Amino acid sequence: MSIEINQTLHGYQNGHQLLASSTELSLVEKKLLLFQSDLSGSNIDEGFDNYLTGYPISEVGLYAFAKTWYAKEMKRPGCVWTHTLLIKFSDLGKIPDFNLLEYLFHRPTLNDYNIFSNKFDISAEKLIAEASTEDIKLNEPVKGMLEALYIETDKAAIVPAKNSEEYKKDVLDIWSDQWPRLRRSFTFCTGALSIRMLEDKNYDFQIVPQKNLSTIERKAKNIFISHHSSEQVDDLIKILYKFSKNERRKFLWTYGADIEGERKNYLPLLKVFETINKSNVDLKEIAEQIEGFFPEKTQARLLKNKLFGKESILLQTFSEVQLMQFLLHDNLTFIDPLELHLEERLLKMLNSREISINTFLDVWENAIENRISIQFIENFEIDRDELIYSITKNPELIDLFLHKMDLVSDAPETWKLNINSQRKILNHLLHNSDITRSKYINAILISKSEIVLDLYNELGNEVIIDSLDWLNESNDRVLNYEWSKEIADTENVLKRWIGNHGKPSISIYNLIFNYFNFGQIRKLNFSADDLLDIYSKLNVTKQDQVFSTIVIFSLGLDEKLRNGQIVIKETFQAIYDMASASKIDAKYWAIIPKEEFYDTDNDDDVYDPFYMFSFFKTPKKRKGVPAWDYCELLARTVTNRCISQSWDKRLFFKTFKSSQSFMKSIKYCLTFKAGMRFLSQLIEEVSVRKDIATDQQKKILSTVDFE
Repeated sequence: MSIEINQTLHGYQNGHQLLASSTELSLVEKKLLLFQSDLSGSNIDEGFDNYLTGYPISEVGLYAFAKTWYAKEMKRPGCVWTHTLLIKFSDLGKIPDFNLLEYLFHRPTLNDYNIFSNKFDISAEKLIAEASTEDIKLNEPVKGMLEALYIETDKAAIVPAKNSEEYKKDVLDIWSDQWPRLRRSFTFCTGALSIRMLEDKNYDFQIVPQKNLSTIERKAKNIFISHHSSEQVDDLIKILYKFSKNERRKFLWTYGADIEGERKNYLPLLKVFETINKSNVDLKEIAEQIEGFFPEKTQARLLKNKLFGKESILLQTFSEVQLMQFLLHDNLTFIDPLELHLEERLLKMLNSREISINTFLDVWENAIENRISIQFIENFEIDRDELIYSITKNPELIDLFLHKMDLVSDAPETWKLNINSQRKILNHLLHNSDITRSKYINAILISKSEIVLDLYNELGNEVIIDSLDWLNESNDRVLNYEWSKEIADTENVLKRWIGNHGKPSISIYNLIFNYFNFGQIRKLNFSADDLLDIYSKLNVTKQDQVFSTIVIFSLGLDEKLRNGQIVIKETFQAIYDMASASKIDAKYWAIIPKEEFYDTDNDDDVYDPFYMFSFFKTPKKRKGVPAWDYCELLARTVTNRCISQSWDKRLFFKTFKSSQSFMKSIKYCLTFKAGMRFLSQLIEEVSVRKDIATDQQKKILSTVDFE
């Protein structure tokens, strides 16, 4: 079995750069390798003129194992050579001892880089044969390293040293002792001249110059300095002494396969290994330990199944009957009972006469709810409340009482069961002509069950109408997320529904503005009064407030909308403030129709030379607005609309409420004839109707002087 290893060489040549490679590198690889291959600090330290580094390139499934040498032959200080081995993640587990790869590193000769353009083909069998049988040397410094790595798992392990060679073998031994998933995420450097990082995270393991320690302690965050070990690491050291390297690795390699490759999982795995090998262990102790270390059902599934599933490795110590009794009667929240195949195993024991029918029934009756299902009850009498309680505690009982599901179809609890159970119930209800949809549709909607999608697939738009009717009955009702998105794809149904129901409730508005896109909302043909009603009532999330306001404002700008100016008046300042605060992203900005320049047959870009202004600068020809200047574009768009549609002047003043937006509009008006005529009308209007403008608006207008 061959292991293919590619290589790269980085060094100085008009800057630190890639000098040779045995494979075509992606942009991700180039960028990361270039950065990580440079000198690990600002200056070289005595004894650290060469060092090893290891880190993953996760995006491409490679691990970079590198050696760096200080390039004294270069005139420029700080230059280094870095030779990097690129090992596939899938090959890391085939290498028993990383010390065996060190001979592959080669310090280059200036301008002679040809050997770095060839890949290596290494025999895995040869590596296994040459691997040392020696275990990790558990001297005091190494114990301190193990404590830093596997006890203080949320911190970078920092080990001070005289030189980069002092603990190099220990580092490689520790790396070699990790299971493959941990190996490929592990980061280390035997010569970190300053704190090394990968993607804003400290390297796991860093050997640093002794003299730099005080500086590192002062500046670095989230680190643990390894000086001497404490009693915290005693449990780990005891396990390492107790079991051989091969015993440990066999267990780690097998059961670490689906466990996250994180340092925090190293000691827990070994503790489980130690526990199951104890002569006096009991099942509860094993279960409590697993639950403590891997409480989520998705964690360590292979290990859990090999401990408690079919063909359990615990059958060397316990009988299958003992295992089944424990699994049925103990609340094992850390494992999915379905993965234990309990029913299959019980049936097998029944057929083999390992247990009697009476024992089997006793086991079933006393088992934890949801562990197993039995279909032997035919005419069991049960009332509605009992049935709800029973199927909620043990959904497997649904098969027993399927013929009675109409009793509980209107209970929201029924539609909070697992989806497979709900489908069984719904299928029964749909095929029972005596049960009407009205009996259970509200319960489904109240529970927010995704089963409503199954119902829709069966009955079509009738379910949408039912859902909208239910939603419209109260201002605080909400539909299932996936169902809301489904309704958003059928805007014509909603459009017809709105046409038949007048003004909808807030719940309907929330549905529309949380799940419909702009194009879908536009097709609903809301009137200006509708949009104002929506704007005053809408209760969307903060994230969608920008979207909803932009949509309503943009619909107000639609020339087909009658009386759209009242919508613009109510929403413009909010949109302007959002733009000013940089809250409008490009996706939402694209919704708004923009009018950068006023465009009529009776106007041009030239200023009237007879206008003089005391506040504003001498007019110049109009220039385009930068794409990033949202505020300017908004002010111009609304100003153009106001002029072209001959808005009531009072409406103009109420639209441009802030001094900033009003000032932008006035300045823009001074750039074209129609704008200046409009400005003259504003000034005249203010002189006649004193209450039409705010004091600040009047002050701004007073600075305009026509001669």
